[in-house]
Amino acid sequence: MRLLTATARTQGMRADDYCEAVLGELVWIPDPCLGALLRPADPPCACHRSFAGVISGAGTTTALVVETDLSRREVVGLVGRGAEANGWPPSCAGHLSDAVLEIAGRWPTGTVLERTFDQFRARWAP
Repeated sequence: MRLLTATARTQGMRADDYCEAVLGELVWIPDPCLGALLRPADPPCACHRSFAGVISGAGTTTALVVETDLSRREVVGLVGRGAEANGWPPSCAGHLSDAVLEIAGRWPTGTVLERTFDQFRARWAP
């Protein structure tokens, strides 16, 4: 099964790139803030571009598609623990996990992704 992890690969290709998440940690896809949704042409922050570390809660503008032996149940458990540690209800873990699995499943292992709102693009592909 393919997942998304925080990566520093290709960081700096955009002036507003950042990677504060722990490299290699599983990431999920947070919803953009209200400010970004109200001003999509000129968002006040970069949340519409970020992935968030499941454990650290920190953001990154790049995610790496990796192959793993984890089961969906294990992924949901990890996301649930991370959600709870970062102030989110653990009950959202299934939905958050499925979104990551669906996006990661579209791309070959080793692809570096970036996002803008709900649009995902390969920044680098093997």
